[in-house]
Amino acid sequence: MATTRRRSKKVWNNNLLIFLALIIVLALISMVMAYFMTDHTENNEKTKSPGNKSLVVVPIEGTWVSNYNGTMLTIKGQQITLELPSVDKPGIIKGKIAIGKNSVTFIYENGPCKSVEGHYQYSLNEKGELFFKLIGDNCPARREMMSASWFKL
Repeated sequence: MATTRRRSKKVWNNNLLIFLALIIVLALISMVMAYFMTDHTENNEKTKSPGNKSLVVVPIEGTWVSNYNGTMLTIKGQQITLELPSVDKPGIIKGKIAIGKNSVTFIYENGPCKSVEGHYQYSLNEKGELFFKLIGDNCPARREMMSASWFKL
């Protein structure tokens, strides 16, 4: 009788070891498959669309805050919104933006310098701050505002 219990314990222990080994092997296989199935290229400038066409991701899209006076600049597609801080009545300027490889053109649809183009080069530093360098702009208010650095909200 004692030998039957020992055999059944050995069989149960062997089955448990086989089961655990099988689980470990399956986990390793799934990790290897996941490694080879994922894309290891780090390309922040391009992404795939559903039609498998490469789209350029504009790094300056989003909402930026001026370090000069707290103005908020929102860039969404080809539209911009500037929210000027004010205690009495905050001002909102809407307009269009044309974004090139490293340059932008602003055209206000309302506010100061309506329909006047402003051309700037843009760059991002290592901290992620946005800088505009004047190329040409006949709008003094925009020239002053764009001379500051901007941080992303």
